[in-house]
Amino acid sequence: MKTLFATTVLFLFANPVLYALRTTNPVIIKAPTTAENTTRAELKKVIILDFKNIDQNKNYNYLETSITDAIRNELKAKFDFQELNPRVWRMAAQKNYYQWPNENYTKGFALHLGALLQQDLVVGGYYQAVLTQKAAGESAYVLQAHVFVMDVGKRKVVGEFQMAFDADATLFTRIEEMGTRVTGVAKAVLPNKGATGLTPVEFDEVGANELGLLAGTGVLSIPAAFSGSYDSDKPLYVKDFAMPVSAALFYARHDFLWPQFMLHTMAGANFGSGNFAVATDTKKIQASMLDIYAAAHIGYEFTFWRFNAVPLVGGGFSFASVNLDYNTLSALPLTPSGEKRSSAKINASAPFAEGGVKLAFKVTKNIYLHAYALYRQSFYMSTSVGELFTLGGLSMRF
Repeated sequence: MKTLFATTVLFLFANPVLYALRTTNPVIIKAPTTAENTTRAELKKVIILDFKNIDQNKNYNYLETSITDAIRNELKAKFDFQELNPRVWRMAAQKNYYQWPNENYTKGFALHLGALLQQDLVVGGYYQAVLTQKAAGESAYVLQAHVFVMDVGKRKVVGEFQMAFDADATLFTRIEEMGTRVTGVAKAVLPNKGATGLTPVEFDEVGANELGLLAGTGVLSIPAAFSGSYDSDKPLYVKDFAMPVSAALFYARHDFLWPQFMLHTMAGANFGSGNFAVATDTKKIQASMLDIYAAAHIGYEFTFWRFNAVPLVGGGFSFASVNLDYNTLSALPLTPSGEKRSSAKINASAPFAEGGVKLAFKVTKNIYLHAYALYRQSFYMSTSVGELFTLGGLSMRF
């Protein structure tokens, strides 16, 4: 019965993850479909690609971000539209066999990605630094940029243009002018700011890494925590200490290998103490427990508004020991050789399987509150025991 209960719990948590892992088709990422998308669906949906330094001249790599941001800011200042979170389209491009990231500036890439993600428009382009001979006989770099706006539904380029400007003190002024020229092209397909009366949903561009601290306790032992009279023939485990204190550090990698999959790792410790009765004395043995463990899980992330839920399944190893203090007894017990024994240490280390659920609430762009329920089944040579832990804590995405 004990093994059946533990197997059932782990199966319930593992099943969604195992089902997703069976999928062998190319990964298709669609725009989120949460309740906050009621206005998003009525606005033109737009992908703004990262502008590409096609020569990969390291001296001008920083302009990829500058040009992309300048165009994004100008478009958002002039028009109503819903931009797709760049993290979503980058992951789609990576997982659907495009030449990523080498071809993210081509019109073919823009059209196919836009169609895959069911977007209306794609804005993209590239630039290169060309060494040019000046009139005075000196050579200097000139940046040549190309920008296009693609209508995905009509499968055609709405407009495109080229600009050339010197890599000098006027550089960022010219980049702003480029953003202004893009708005001149986009006005043919995007409504003016405020014309729709709708507010686009802003995305939070955060990293895929998450680091957090947790604290909690054990709430259920299977079989129940030890009770009755203790003697040296009875084994003791971590689960035999009621309401142990638990503290842990966790690291999670979001979009691990596939979109919405999560690699989740934990390292922590459980602390507990108690008093055990003995049949030969009216006084009790003082006992303490220390359990240092490491675990890894795989999960699948479900998101709704500011909440997300992640079923987790995995396992790890527990380095645990139970210390018994006999000095509280009326008389110390004797060893087989007749010597008095004041203490004993029991090794309770074991591998374990673990499953559960991780719930999170986004407080700010990078800060999350968490609640965990994790069931651990530890495996010993002659038996297995289980314990349910609940934890809460705080994390940061970066």
